[in-house]
Amino acid sequence: MTRALVMADSGMTSAPHVVELRDVTMRFGDKRVLNDVSLAIDPQERLVIIGQSGAGKTTIWCIKIRRC
Repeated sequence: MTRALVMADSGMTSAPHVVELRDVTMRFGDKRVLNDVSLAIDPQERLVIIGQSGAGKTTIWCIKIRRC
């Protein structure tokens, strides 16, 4: 199983999320690259996504910018 690690460093804020994904699943043919991924990024937050090749790191970005 391929896993990706998502880490965030949050600032103190009560503003709404600037990026939010909820329960995202993505497949390319028979290969599931994301399975029920949820992610929320607040203003001033830094995010690092680490994972093996094929773990879905680029797919998360592509979904957000709507290029997949």
